[in-house]
Amino acid sequence: MVYSSDILAVSLLNLSKEIANSVLSDDNLDQSISVIIPCFNSSKLLLPCLESLRLQTLPQNRFEVICVDDCSTDDTVDFLESYKGKITNLRIIRHEENRKQGAARNTGIDAARGNYIFFLDSDDFLRVDALELLLNTIGSADMAVCQHIQTRFDKPHKRIVSNRHVKTKLSLSVLENTIGWWPFGMLLSRKLLEENGIRFRERVFFEDIDFNIKVCLAASSYVVAKEPLYYYIEHGQSTVNSISEKKLRDSAAAAAESFKLVSSEFEKNERDALIKKFSDWLLLQARRLRDSPNSAEEKAHLARIFINELKSRNLLGILLSGLDKKIEKTSLEPSTAGTTAASTKSPESFRFNPWQKDFGDQFAGKVIFFCEVNYHIRSAAPIVRMLESQGISSIIVDASRSTSFSTNRPLPDEELPLYADLDVRQFNVAETLPFSTDAAVFVFMNDLTYTNRLIFENFGFGVPTFGFYEGINDDWNLDRISRRMPYRSVDYLLLPGIYQQGFYTDRECRFVGLPNVRSRLALAYVPPTKRRAIINVNFTYGVLEDRRDEYVDTAVRACQEIGLDYVITQHPADKADLSRYNVGKSSVYDMLDEGSLLISRFSTTMLEALAIGRPIVYHNPIGEKVPKFKNPLGAYSVSHDVESLKAALKNELEFVDSGGDVRARASLFLHFNCHTMCEEEPAKLAASAIAEVVMNPPKRLAFKTGVQGFTDGPRPMLDSKNVAVPFGSSASKALKSDAASTLSKFTASLLLDPELAAETSAIEAETKAHLAQAQAALGNDHPAVTHLLAVAASRGVSLG
Repeated sequence: MVYSSDILAVSLLNLSKEIANSVLSDDNLDQSISVIIPCFNSSKLLLPCLESLRLQTLPQNRFEVICVDDCSTDDTVDFLESYKGKITNLRIIRHEENRKQGAARNTGIDAARGNYIFFLDSDDFLRVDALELLLNTIGSADMAVCQHIQTRFDKPHKRIVSNRHVKTKLSLSVLENTIGWWPFGMLLSRKLLEENGIRFRERVFFEDIDFNIKVCLAASSYVVAKEPLYYYIEHGQSTVNSISEKKLRDSAAAAAESFKLVSSEFEKNERDALIKKFSDWLLLQARRLRDSPNSAEEKAHLARIFINELKSRNLLGILLSGLDKKIEKTSLEPSTAGTTAASTKSPESFRFNPWQKDFGDQFAGKVIFFCEVNYHIRSAAPIVRMLESQGISSIIVDASRSTSFSTNRPLPDEELPLYADLDVRQFNVAETLPFSTDAAVFVFMNDLTYTNRLIFENFGFGVPTFGFYEGINDDWNLDRISRRMPYRSVDYLLLPGIYQQGFYTDRECRFVGLPNVRSRLALAYVPPTKRRAIINVNFTYGVLEDRRDEYVDTAVRACQEIGLDYVITQHPADKADLSRYNVGKSSVYDMLDEGSLLISRFSTTMLEALAIGRPIVYHNPIGEKVPKFKNPLGAYSVSHDVESLKAALKNELEFVDSGGDVRARASLFLHFNCHTMCEEEPAKLAASAIAEVVMNPPKRLAFKTGVQGFTDGPRPMLDSKNVAVPFGSSASKALKSDAASTLSKFTASLLLDPELAAETSAIEAETKAHLAQAQAALGNDHPAVTHLLAVAASRGVSLG
């Protein structure tokens, strides 16, 4: 980073962190959630689980992860230790003897410091926004339940989405098992567990059934979310459908424990619901015995043990009549295991794909920009051209005309020829989501709309994702109405300036600036033609709309009381009737060119006004919480009512009248927010950051491709016939060779460090040798080769 060792940059970074933390309440600073993961010989299955926690959109200081190792005999603990530097609040607790999952969860509950408890199994994983959404959903309730997806990725498997729900009341729903007898996918109040002494039974199977019943009977309030946030993974080592004598005995014990909770005071329909559900569930255990690999004699023996266990616990008199005979008959029926028709796809050729269509033939090896409105395309275009000049191909996905958006802002037809040199493709994302696991990089201008599904499903495929932070945002949803904070679901963030870093300290970021601010700063200053205040009215998407009148009224009154002419610029999406005021018809930029001063609440327009040299007043009579403009660094005035606004207006007008230079006064503020002191243009900085990842991609989290864990090497590139090269092919292996690796690193170095070009004479010979090896392996037309040659030529390095 250019300013990493500069005192100014360090000071501004510290300031950004102070601003970000200053708006958090004590509750926000505490660890809100304790995620408890029981582990036993889990080292081969833990990776997706821990990675999904590392990438959670909820800041890591808001949750802790407690991994309880139940006396594993493999390298589970070593694997957990490797994540201590990746997950901030990771704690590892070891049992001295194996006490099973219930005991591990109890140990986690006893050690928990969070206000809420969340159970996650070591072979499952979460959607990357799961904890944030559940925390925002639960409110003051005792529990929040989400849906889960049951699936697997190593062979054909039907994805099943759960339907956890409450029909009438929570007690009936848990007894008839519509809310679920499993504890995963539930955010539970730790206070609820402590005050009611709720814990799991230990050293047994099926310990979670009566636990969930206890929780739901004790809870006075609940929330059920419709979204599937939990991935329940089937795999080759799964024991969920296995059977044994202990499991049969423990299933009877689970039923007995559950019926103890339903006393005579319960309504008959509730008790009947539990009888029916447990009768069905115990028959399920008989079917598992039937389908087990045991011999007929062993099945008969285990069935008799099972029935005797039910008798000894006095359950047969409670359950449906004749259940013992049904269990015995079911257990001894011919096994139905393996009778399902085999898939036409063999495991060897299978590749999991969650989409109706994969655009691999079009997207392979390319950078894909996802744009939703016209200014997204305008911002992406110069980056794409910069990447193209370096031999990296890109596609702009134009979703601006999609029927999924209530308001469309496409490029005007007369502007389209300006982008004729680019590969811009229109998609109606309400019908088709353009995705490919073979893309080089995804760049998202927004991660809160249709793009979130693309990002969520990308987890487990490993295409690197960038968030291009355009404009300004309420980073922590202090005022806006949104369940998820912006730009926290991607791998890399391209930030406008240092200010935002304080909100994304747990994300990998690059400062690239704000193109529209830089372009206006580059223009010559033009003085205003009218002594007039422009009042910016931008209350949209439900954010503080109920405070609009107070804001507008105080701004207009202040102008009128000091005799200052005014005009209102109203955002296109702001639908309020302001006809009683003087509302302008021209664009905000035309008004700024004419007028002498801007009055505004939180808005990108404030940055743009400073960039063209217009003084501004940040007017906040409405208790706006977002802190971006509350510390002006001397660049402008701040007001909160009519009197303070009158004083601020006079102060700003006097500054201009005395010859004050607004741009000079705002230079530090603009750099803080827009990286304006950096000589390189935003497009170049963004392209360099993207090129670095394209040429030196991170390890690929690839369990959804049937590969467990990470794989090394770059994305599939295109061969000389413009065909995607799959992973594992000879060409792909050549790309992973030492020669190709060195080639890619040298190319990236040339891209990211232009000064290297003057120092290459000593290593040119060695580089030529590596180039020759890559040409022999990949051909002269391969992008890895042509890319290096193009970059070297642009840097004055001869490799011919």
